[in-house]
Amino acid sequence: MRKRNNDIHIMLNDEEYLSLLEIQRKTGLRLRELILNAVSDKPFITEDCVAEIRRMNELLARLTVALNRIGNNINQLAKSANAQGELPSEQQLADIKEQLAKYREGTEKLWRYIRQLTARL
Repeated sequence: MRKRNNDIHIMLNDEEYLSLLEIQRKTGLRLRELILNAVSDKPFITEDCVAEIRRMNELLARLTVALNRIGNNINQLAKSANAQGELPSEQQLADIKEQLAKYREGTEKLWRYIRQLTARL
């Protein structure tokens, strides 16, 4: 367990104090955590970043469900082809291709979100 036995007191003018409180509001951290993060080179994660992460998480969940559905469709087509000796129709293959293109677009959006978020950090 780490010991912290150095006590620091600082004085701020009104402008500095308000700036510090604004950073605290944006990050949601207590002043102690805020200062410890600053001296240990940890990034400050703002509420906006948290909201962005939640959006990415939601997007990932939707993409996972969609990809599972596509996988099920492919498995059903393969099972049907193996059982009946018939290949899927061109329309079925075109539908799968269309679905995959839609979800590829979604993953590209997700990667853009991730790049934006990491650029902020």
